Amino acid sequence: MANAYQIIFCSRNSNCINNATLTSCQYYVNWKSMLDDKFKKFRCGFIFKSENYGGLLTNNGFVNMDFGQCNIYDGQSMSHNLGIIYPVITNVTVGSQSSYYNSTNNDNFDFTINYPVNNLVTINLLTFSGAAMANMQNYTLIMHLTGIPDDEINK
Repeated sequence: MANAYQIIFCSRNSNCINNATLTSCQYYVNWKSMLDDKFKKFRCGFIFKSENYGGLLTNNGFVNMDFGQCNIYDGQSMSHNLGIIYPVITNVTVGSQSSYYNSTNNDNFDFTINYPVNNLVTINLLTFSGAAMANMQNYTLIMHLTGIPDDEINK
């Protein structure tokens, strides 16, 4: 039986300690109270959804998460980019256009992280060029983590 964990990062939630700009929110996470420290690494994935925006969103972007160390390769270098988010258009009627940012389990590959070393987690929502995502609404990001036993790490 795998040891699985979930953490919810919500820009309106009590663990969000700084959401002055929704494209860069900081959260407090007590990893030791949540994750079993017998694991050195975790297999992770995430889903993301923002609230509806009263207009048409057009940028695709990255969820960039800094929780103490880089563990993800983005091309040839290490990165904090977990995966992509993209706009979903819900209404194109002139005068009542709407859309939201989204990412599902099927949009990004799972990735592996080391046991997090920092209780302050910063989530940045960035365009592919590195600028802050435009018109970001409040959001929820649900991250799932599964502990990887030591005997599976070097296989």
